[in-house]
Amino acid sequence: MANNIGSIFSTIFVLGLMIMTSSSSIVDANKGGVNVLSDKNQGGVNVLSEENQDGVNVLSNKNQGGVNVLADKNQGGVNVLSNKNQGGVNVIADKNQGGVNVLSNKNQGGVNVLSNKNQGGANVLADKNKGGVNVIANGNNGGVNVLSEKNQGGVNVLADKNKGGVNVLANGNKGGVNVLSDKNQGGVNVLSDKNQDGVNVLADNNKGGVNVLANGNKGGVNVLSDKNQGGVNVLADKNKGGVNVLANGNKGGVNVISDKNQGGLNVLSNKNQDGVNVLADKNKSGVNVLANGNKGGVNVLSDKNQGGVNVLSDKNQDGVNVLADNNKGGVNVLANGNKGGVNVLSDKNQGGVNVLANKNKGGVNVFANGNKGGVNVLSDKNQGGVNVLYGVNVLSNKNKGGINVLVDGNKGGVNVLAENNRGGVNVLSDKNQGGVYVLSDKNKGGANVLTEKNGSGPNVVADANKSGTNMPANNNDGRVSEYKHHY
Repeated sequence: MANNIGSIFSTIFVLGLMIMTSSSSIVDANKGGVNVLSDKNQGGVNVLSEENQDGVNVLSNKNQGGVNVLADKNQGGVNVLSNKNQGGVNVIADKNQGGVNVLSNKNQGGVNVLSNKNQGGANVLADKNKGGVNVIANGNNGGVNVLSEKNQGGVNVLADKNKGGVNVLANGNKGGVNVLSDKNQGGVNVLSDKNQDGVNVLADNNKGGVNVLANGNKGGVNVLSDKNQGGVNVLADKNKGGVNVLANGNKGGVNVISDKNQGGLNVLSNKNQDGVNVLADKNKSGVNVLANGNKGGVNVLSDKNQGGVNVLSDKNQDGVNVLADNNKGGVNVLANGNKGGVNVLSDKNQGGVNVLANKNKGGVNVFANGNKGGVNVLSDKNQGGVNVLYGVNVLSNKNKGGINVLVDGNKGGVNVLAENNRGGVNVLSDKNQGGVYVLSDKNKGGANVLTEKNGSGPNVVADANKSGTNMPANNNDGRVSEYKHHY
């Protein structure tokens, strides 16, 4: 590209020396084509270059001091440099093969480039370019590329290998960088108006989908990455200095990173298949991640995440995962392997850590609201059960099909339901105030119940419970209730 433009300007210089009485020139090797240098050229330089083969080249009227160049090897295409070029540079590069290239009116001091290898497509650089740089790169195969009006000092790029798709860089780019990268195959890419000093990227391999970077990007980075296949990706308005990423592999789903991202990092990762992913508004410097493998489900990281880390991990299949609002500095994790279940980490987690671990298959996991600085953990391999946690509570691994409940009212205590519960019912009831509940390991099919109103003492149900029922009674006031069954 640089060599082509350099050679074009060398041609302009030589022609200026050779043709002293005219500022318009039609160079040699016109083979059957039509070259038109229209009326009212006022002090400008118009060049229709060599090897026009059956094409139509038009340099339209009212060129006032600018430079218009239609480069070599136009083969049957239509190149138009329209009226009212005022001091700018318009370039339609070589190897236009049957396509339509248009550099429209009112270019005022800017640089417009329609590059080589347009094969049957339509490239449009719209009016009112004021000092900016508009580039439609090589390899347009039958698609439509539009760089719209009112580019004011910014950089707009429609990259190579557009195959039948529609790429739109809308109006009002003020100093920002808009990029529609290569290999758009039949899809619709939109970088909308009012990009103010930000960076918007629509990456390669869009296959029939719709990518939208909405208005009001102020200094942030918006990325719609490759391999969008028929889906809808939306990065909404008012991104202020943040980073929004919609990663590859969207297959027919809807990805939304909504407005008012202020300095934070939002990630919607790959392999969204027909699902709906929502990272809601008012993310203030936090990190929100919706990981890969969402198949038809609904993942929601709601508003007002302030500095925290929220993770909805991979392989959610038709389930509903919700990390609710008002997470202030905490870490919420819904790990992988949720198949059809409902996972809820509710609102008002303030500085705590909530974890719903992997391989929950069809169950319901609930971390209720009002967690203030505590740690909630539902560990891996819960298959089909119901887990409810509140406070500093641990339900450990290998619960298969059972019901584990750590209910509300835990104030500063530690509740543990240990490993290897297989099909049983474990209940640590409400109003634990400072006490310690332990249901130890190797509970196989039994029911363990630690009832309400533990005043301050520990309740221990020891190990090796294989089928029985352990029930420390109500109103334990500092005493130790201990049941041991060895079989």
